[in-house]
Amino acid sequence: SRLRLGYLSYSFGLGVRNGLLYNVFASHDRDSVEVFGFAIRPHDEDADEGERARVEANIERFVDISQVAVEDGASVINRHSIHVLVDICGLHANGSVIYSMLGQQPAPVQVAYMAYAASTGADYIQLLVSDRVTSPPEYPHFYQERLLLMPNSYHVNSHSLRFRDAPAPPP
Repeated sequence: SRLRLGYLSYSFGLGVRNGLLYNVFASHDRDSVEVFGFAIRPHDEDADEGERARVEANIERFVDISQVAVEDGASVINRHSIHVLVDICGLHANGSVIYSMLGQQPAPVQVAYMAYAASTGADYIQLLVSDRVTSPPEYPHFYQERLLLMPNSYHVNSHSLRFRDAPAPPP
């Protein structure tokens, strides 16, 4: 059976994070990973259709939990048997709603990524994706989460999709 990986966000229709994360969503080995997107707000009507289509093409199953009471959102996520839940929204854009859900531990492993470059301070988030510059490994006592340090930078982008005609960076 495949690893069930969920991304939890305010919305997948409009926003800088979604544009940055196209390549992340697309990079999962679909033979090994089933990718879910849980949105606490329905798709933005103002969203660029091309942007929305790129996100939707790389997330297998979207679950709109915007009509679900906050206290029931975690149950909806849990019913999908998510193994790892990645918060890509943080404490902004209705972060209190997201953290209310995460506090109920809807997945056995919960990860903070891209939204906030510091500790969440939440004991129900086990991992923080970061890098050695943003989160120096000699200061683990400043973090509630275990650090999952990327080799270069935790910050991703999908510029190659958005700017296909741009020259490649020098080696």
